[in-house]
Amino acid sequence: MYVRSENNKKVIVTEGLSRKLLSYGGAMMSVLLEFQDGVGMPVHSHPHEQNTYIISGVFSLTLNGKVYEIKAGDSFYVEPNIVHGLKCIKSGQVIDTFTPQREDLL
Repeated sequence: MYVRSENNKKVIVTEGLSRKLLSYGGAMMSVLLEFQDGVGMPVHSHPHEQNTYIISGVFSLTLNGKVYEIKAGDSFYVEPNIVHGLKCIKSGQVIDTFTPQREDLL
């Protein structure tokens, strides 16, 4: 599937955090998230596998009870049902890839 950027609209999740679907189909989806300083995704879990790539910025990652400072070029993997969260220290963008697709984001 080919997706034109302008066909996928940015959604404001909360003040300082936006989400844009990049592509999805079958059992996989990719999402672009843009964070402003101090904004984050609270600690949560879901039944999906997740890979995240940090495009820009600096973040505090909580993953399975441990905290890491991550920055542009870093990435992480989250197994299904593992508790994780992300807080933005310096404004940036990340790409999340999920399998299976997150129906709640469509």
